Amino acid sequence: MNTVIRSQSELQALRRRHLRRGLREITLDLPGNRGEIRRAERTINHSLRACGCGTGAVFMVAGLATTGLVHWLGPPFYAVFSVQNLAATFAFLMATTFAGKMTGLAIADWKLRAAIERLS
Repeated sequence: MNTVIRSQSELQALRRRHLRRGLREITLDLPGNRGEIRRAERTINHSLRACGCGTGAVFMVAGLATTGLVHWLGPPFYAVFSVQNLAATFAFLMATTFAGKMTGLAIADWKLRAAIERLS
């Protein structure tokens, strides 16, 4: 759904998550420097579509590397294959991936708010 933003009050309303739910793309029709407005529009649109998957994947790879290092360099009981170690590894990878996803969403929200502030 493409929404046209024509005033500063409409732009400021995008700061609230519940008001931007369902938005995937906006067009800024504001007075001012066109180049700056288009840059902010691109940043806002990118942030609206962000899901945090890229950062989640980076955190998961870091978790896999950490798991490998612990398995290779850690105490001997980590090197033994067991259901307990497998469950702990799975839980650790899920936690790191979730933390990465939440970090990615927080960064996107921060970028969206910063783009709005630049135009205010």
